[in-house]
Order: sequence, then structure tokens, then C-alpha cells
Amino acid sequence: MPQFTLEETRNATILTIGDWVITSTKRAILANAEIEAWEKELGLPLPEMTFGNNSLKLEHSSGTGLAFSAMEALRAVAVGEGWEERVGGGVLVSMAETWSKGR
Repeated sequence: MPQFTLEETRNATILTIGDWVITSTKRAILANAEIEAWEKELGLPLPEMTFGNNSLKLEHSSGTGLAFSAMEALRAVAVGEGWEERVGGGVLVSMAETWSKGR
């Protein structure tokens, strides 16, 4: 089994395994003002409970790495007129229609 270290702080868990560092950041849901700013920037409505400040980073000592964040993922969402055609058909989760009516 490879050697590892685990460090936990108030908002992050940092796991180091060999040359890799994996950091998971967990923070509170976005405040109303943050949600409004994100919706304006993204051009799409967000759920009331959006964990926008959570992230996951995988970093290698060579400098190679990957980072995942809510904002970057949401920037990839197709929006606007004709989005269904641009992505080859829309995908909606089971509660999407109910949620949209409530907005």
C-alpha cells in the first residue's frame, strides 16, 4: 500500500499520495447575491442551493493537474435559443420541469 498523508482543515481535505496531491474543498452554498451574479454571467437560472465554491483538484509534482469547479462546469452548459439542437438534444433531470415552474 502506498504511503499517504491526510490533512483536514475547516473547508478542505488534502490527500497526498506519492507525487500526487488531491484537494477537495467544501464550502457553504452560494448566497443570494452570488447566485444572482452567477445567473447574470452564465445566462441561466441556478438552483437555490448551489454549492458553487466547492472544488476538486488533482496535482502532480511535475506540474500536471486537473481542477474541477462548479463555475467552469456551468460555463459549458448550452443556453439560449436553439440550445437543444446545438447539443444534439436536451437532457433534463427528473425534477427540471417542476423546478422551472417554480422559478
